[in-house]
Amino acid sequence: MQNAFTEHDAIVPIDFPHLLIETAVAFGASRSDLIEGTGVAPETFELPDARISYAQFQRLEENALRLTKNPALGLYYGERAHVVHLGAVALVAMSSADVQSALIAVLEHQRAFLPGWVFEFRVDGPIGRIALREALPRGDLRVFATEAVAVGFHRVCRQILGREPPLLELHAAYPRPAHHAEYEKFFRVPVLFDQPVSEAVFDARVLQDRMEGSDPAMAARAARYVAAERIQASGNASIVDDVRRVIGGYRRTRPDLGDVARELGTSARSLRRNLHENGASFQALLDEARRARAEDFIRQTNLRVEQISTELGFTDVRSFRRAFKRWTGRTPMEVRNDGDKA
Repeated sequence: MQNAFTEHDAIVPIDFPHLLIETAVAFGASRSDLIEGTGVAPETFELPDARISYAQFQRLEENALRLTKNPALGLYYGERAHVVHLGAVALVAMSSADVQSALIAVLEHQRAFLPGWVFEFRVDGPIGRIALREALPRGDLRVFATEAVAVGFHRVCRQILGREPPLLELHAAYPRPAHHAEYEKFFRVPVLFDQPVSEAVFDARVLQDRMEGSDPAMAARAARYVAAERIQASGNASIVDDVRRVIGGYRRTRPDLGDVARELGTSARSLRRNLHENGASFQALLDEARRARAEDFIRQTNLRVEQISTELGFTDVRSFRRAFKRWTGRTPMEVRNDGDKA
């Protein structure tokens, strides 16, 4: 998948640069020295909706490492991550039916708060895997950034679950760093370095556990709120993009034209007309969204077809198989087997 952004686009939520500053200050760095050369005004770090570019964030990271002289700073920075930094996505996850649905909710919306990374989730029998890949190359900051995301994601998962995640191993796609002994403070499992991909390996049985705060209605409302937030943040997005975002907020239910119109503050009639004027139809956009999610699940995970059918809101697996064949001309297993061969 090709990125729609560059290192100079303002896409990094200010929460994380702010956390890095607080972490570095705790290790003795000066706030003014930390932001030197970033091109970011001091007051920007106090604005809740501000965003900076990865080029600016990289300068801040470089300053933090230089000023603290702590090569393990990424680990301590990640430990400051909190579930509240996920915003409404945290509510979607914590009110989901089970752990698997909660995890999928977080990963579906991950780009909103970690746009520079791509997470890939799959299940191999009793083993679950969450791989972490760079959407933008981090160069010399790769180890620092990967450590921060890994520790942060682990801490957030612990908070969502209310207990320690059942990690089995951690794999790191870089050589063992000199500060590797520090990992023991944050992970109580073996860490393997020089691996093909950075990933967390865990006991997949946890995926079937019911979430303590399970509330499907709340999860659905929160998911729609997340979609609405994205629309508001998008500013001048077209009506087609708006509809795509709202549809993306519905997970196990299938919205109709009226549902989406209400989210956009318009009438179903006006929405249908506006879509037509833009050469689109609601049904086509709905099918597009479900097809994209279906193909992602088939290609990037080992979830059973029955599970994918449920996640997409189909009433039964046969309906899903028929829809998938209509969309792609192939069965789910044919697409998955092609991906395995590749």
